[in-house]
Amino acid sequence: GNTISNEDNKSGISIPWFAVLFIVASGVHSLSIIPQVATSAVVWFDNILLTIAMVALGLRTHVGAIRQAGIKPLLLALCLFLFLTLGGYVINIGIAELF
Repeated sequence: GNTISNEDNKSGISIPWFAVLFIVASGVHSLSIIPQVATSAVVWFDNILLTIAMVALGLRTHVGAIRQAGIKPLLLALCLFLFLTLGGYVINIGIAELF
């Protein structure tokens, strides 16, 4: 359904269609053939869609389910958030120092 696969592929690896489209979109954007006005409009629309998706996730979240899961999943989420945030910061500072 939502993947691109090769019938002769023996390894069973399938690539999600959105990953392929992401790579294509990145390549097209890198070529700078799309006007800045269009790029800004697409980014604005993307932010609207992301906001709608986050609201939808929040509306489907049940506080009782979070309480039932306990503190451990929340602590794991906090650790992952800190790791990704601090790791991204360190990588950005490191790259800035290299160049």
